[in-house]
Amino acid sequence: MFRTRDFVLFFTMVVFLLSAIGATVFKKADITFVSKDSEIILSETDNSNFVAVVADTESLSREQKLESMRQKIAAGQSLSISEPEPEVEEIDEEESEEVQVEPGSPILCPDYKEFTHSWVSQGLMIEDVEGSKLIYREVEKETIQLVGTSTFATSTSLVKETVLQLPLRYGPSVVPSCMSSDVVGIAKDGSLIRNNEAALYGVFDEGTLIGYALDGFPIYGTTNKPLDSCGGTGNYGNYRYYLSSERESVLNCFSSSPTKM
Repeated sequence: MFRTRDFVLFFTMVVFLLSAIGATVFKKADITFVSKDSEIILSETDNSNFVAVVADTESLSREQKLESMRQKIAAGQSLSISEPEPEVEEIDEEESEEVQVEPGSPILCPDYKEFTHSWVSQGLMIEDVEGSKLIYREVEKETIQLVGTSTFATSTSLVKETVLQLPLRYGPSVVPSCMSSDVVGIAKDGSLIRNNEAALYGVFDEGTLIGYALDGFPIYGTTNKPLDSCGGTGNYGNYRYYLSSERESVLNCFSSSPTKM
C-alpha cells in the first residue's frame, strides 16, 4: 500500500528534477527580457546563444510628425523646399517692335545714305542685252593691224562701255526691298532719278516713260490709278511704276531687289 511518506518523497524528487531542468534551459538560452511594450526578437549566434534585439516601433502618428516638421521649419532647423521659378522667355526687343511706316513714306534701309559719287550722263544709252537692261556709252577704240611684212595700219571703231546693268523683271517679288540711297533709277537721257525729285517729273502723264528703276521696272508719269505700297501696278509681264500726286517721292520702295550703285 502506498504510504504518505513515500508520496512526499516522490513529489519532492519530481520538483527538484523539474527545477534543475528549468535552470539548465534558461542558462543555455541566455534570454534578456525587456519591459514595457517593446517587441522582443531572438537571434541565434554562432555559439548557439540567443541575443534579444529590440526593434523600435513607430511611436508617433502622421499628424504628430507633420506638426514636428512645422515646428522645425519655424525654428529654421529644416531644409527649405522652394518651388522652381517659372522660366521667363527672353524676347528680343528688335523682334517685338514692329516697324512703323507712315503711309506714303519711303522705306529706307538701315545703311541708307545719299549717293555722292560722280556720274556722267552724257552719251549714255539704254538697251536690252542678254537678259539685262544695259546702260552704256559708245567709245572709240583704236586698233593697229599689220599690213605686209613691216607696215602697220591704224583704225578706230566704236565699242560699248558698260556703266550699269539693271535686271529684266517680269513681275514683283513677294517681299519688297528698301532703299539704300536717294537714287532710285536712271532716266532715259542717262541722268540719275533721285527719289525727292518727283515734282521735276510730275509734268509727264501716265503714258510717258521717264526711265527705269534700279530693280529693272519702268517708271512712268503721273496717274490716278490705284497703286501698291511701292508705287507700282500691273501683272506679270507688264508691271510698272507711276508717279502719283498723293506722294512726294518717286517710289516708296522697290518691288524687287535693286542693283547696287
